[in-house]
Amino acid sequence: MKNQWLQKIDQYRQLGIVQTKNITPSAWQDLIEAVHHLKSVGWDQPAIRAYCRYAKNAIALKQDANSQGEQQAVVYAMTFLVGSSVYTKMFQASNLRASDKLQLMFNQLQAKCDEFGFLQLAGPFKIDPKLAPVSLFLTILRQTIQKAFPRETLDMYARNNKPQQLDEQNCELAFKVHAFRSYIDRQCIDYIRQNQNGATDYDKLLEYAHERGIGLDYQTGANYHNRYHEVFTFPKNMKVQISQHTKMVEFIVDLTTSAFVSEWNVYRINEDGTIDSNPGHYNVLELEQVANTESFNYGKPQHRSHRLLDIEHPSDPLLRRKATNYWRYEKDYNRGGRYVDIVNVGGHDDFLAWQEIPDDSRLAAYQDYVKECRQLELHRVYGFNRFYLHLNENI
Repeated sequence: MKNQWLQKIDQYRQLGIVQTKNITPSAWQDLIEAVHHLKSVGWDQPAIRAYCRYAKNAIALKQDANSQGEQQAVVYAMTFLVGSSVYTKMFQASNLRASDKLQLMFNQLQAKCDEFGFLQLAGPFKIDPKLAPVSLFLTILRQTIQKAFPRETLDMYARNNKPQQLDEQNCELAFKVHAFRSYIDRQCIDYIRQNQNGATDYDKLLEYAHERGIGLDYQTGANYHNRYHEVFTFPKNMKVQISQHTKMVEFIVDLTTSAFVSEWNVYRINEDGTIDSNPGHYNVLELEQVANTESFNYGKPQHRSHRLLDIEHPSDPLLRRKATNYWRYEKDYNRGGRYVDIVNVGGHDDFLAWQEIPDDSRLAAYQDYVKECRQLELHRVYGFNRFYLHLNENI
């Protein structure tokens, strides 16, 4: 009997479990089975110990065996949701190398590139539908990517232009990392739309930021999200990033409708659950949404990591390349172009001031705005509200 008891204790220790009297034998058996599965999908011992601690604490909150079993099932199901609280604990606790952590996540999501260069996620793991734009997991993921690709551009890792310096196994990983940001964008948009109140997407974003005391940033140039075909008139969209400090998540907002502009507004889902990534299946108006879409930022603002990870990135899927070849961006007015951000340092006030301009007067107002920026030799630090106030003072 004593040897059986010692064997049982040894088994718990090997699995990273320390038994407590508050958990029923049935719950413990479920926990052991869960641990065996976590090992089979690639988690290391520190991650499994983090899972066990999380599960035991959750189970201990329940008094009867049925409730404990239900709680255990909920926690176990959360391990299949990338970004859930338990998945975050495991991801953070794991001693795997940064690149191996990322590869583990993509293996769990069954992330593969299709014939058109689009990243498809086959599951059974999914992105947690409760994952919020400001979340611990996204912060940890960002830090992990910075550690995995510290020296060269993400594009160079993908191309393996310096094989003597770069890890050959990271080539495919670099592409997946770049393409995965699109799925993070989708989750952030869905979260705002489904969990916040408001008449428009922008109203919901404002409510989200207000409820959580998060500052919004409006000052990053939006040239690449105001693409045009043939003749550029004036910016139609603004960029809003969250938060002011990290500028990690961004939303592109239509200045007329206050709706999010996104590739995910137009993508169609195949019967097997994959994304229809065939460029020939989308018209030019749909491609405009793809061209002007948002983009999650892995690098830190005003830091070399932003250039390495977000600017000089691997090639986009064919669908986006077709979109950006047709819809082109305009250069800044002081660099040979005619572009100035409508919304910038004035933030929401810039947005409100632009709403005061009638549709049939916006082109003329924008041209006067650009003229004043040129006279004052300003670049992206003005904002339409300040111009609007000066305009009204002179009337």
